[in-house]
Amino acid sequence: MNDVDDIRIWEIPGESPTGACPEDTVQRVESGDIVLVRRALSRAGLWEEIERTLWDALEEALGHDLQASLRKVGLASMHESLTGDQIKRCNEVAHSRFNSIAKSYVPRLVREVAGYRGAGFYDANSVVRFFVPIAFHQSNREALETRPGYTKPQGPHVDTWFGHSTAGLNLWMAIGPVRRGNGLALFPAKWRLDIPHDGSYRPVRGQRFGTPVSFEMDPGDLLFFHGEHLHSSQLNVTSFTRVALTNRFSLYRPRVVSETTTAQWSELPASNPTQNAMRLQDTARSYSLEAFRREYAPASGDGTVKAIDDRWCEVTVNGARRIVGRICPHEGGDLSEGYVENGRIHCPWHHMSFDPATGEPACNGIARLPIGGKVLP
Repeated sequence: MNDVDDIRIWEIPGESPTGACPEDTVQRVESGDIVLVRRALSRAGLWEEIERTLWDALEEALGHDLQASLRKVGLASMHESLTGDQIKRCNEVAHSRFNSIAKSYVPRLVREVAGYRGAGFYDANSVVRFFVPIAFHQSNREALETRPGYTKPQGPHVDTWFGHSTAGLNLWMAIGPVRRGNGLALFPAKWRLDIPHDGSYRPVRGQRFGTPVSFEMDPGDLLFFHGEHLHSSQLNVTSFTRVALTNRFSLYRPRVVSETTTAQWSELPASNPTQNAMRLQDTARSYSLEAFRREYAPASGDGTVKAIDDRWCEVTVNGARRIVGRICPHEGGDLSEGYVENGRIHCPWHHMSFDPATGEPACNGIARLPIGGKVLP
């Protein structure tokens, strides 16, 4: 059964009276709700430790002088200061550093941010993501595409495809600015529905995912969602590198398909009962999916996409119908399964958008989409 009509998005403001989420947050996330927590890491006293760990990792990877130089310009400019191989090395060391302290900081994340005090389990594998602007990525594919999910954006997936727990809850943290065009997208319409994939972590063709939701986040903000939501990375069409960190936990003993991923999980003993008796609706703003889209991703008009044949699809935007190539020039996503937003057709795999009149992509580094012309009414 698809419960998409019951899914809500909750936004906990940065001035919330407590650092941790209210007592019913975890139960709502388990049922499919999505929670955006502003200033979560700062309010829970974790931001300085996480930021320090990352910069220490970059010093180990780059040396003191280059790290200091990068620190002056900021993480968002790392693609302007480093090579693809250096960014790959930074990511590898950061991954190792966060894994080495996971037993210290992940339980605190669960207690002091998610607000969960019961017994459970947490994944000691920390996923640090450096997603550079797409033009830089395309010029450094050999280095960056060796680390899918870390330096290479992932297409639509659910976490169990990668051997993660069937009941895993994601704590997705912005370490640098996350903006529309370089963030994370979720497809709530596919919640609790079977999504066939081809064995290579890609959905099989012939499935429509619905319109995604995405979030603009500042450093220290946190997105809390169930790993069985279909979600994907947006190709970075901004001018800055996006840096994020993900950790997972589960209320139940994890059921996974791989002994390797089982070994990553550790037990989380129950702690003292929470002193916070507030409910989510008492501290957070609640949105339906449609209300969220209206406020955060206003469209410039209605649009539809449908397949014509194996090569072409028809896009209708504000009543104008055009024929465009069906296959995304990035990695072959099927644009007939995509969506229209702000007058542009978006690929469902990595959300690269194209002008249906000219075929122009949203940024350099991606080929133009073939155009077949305008359809007369």
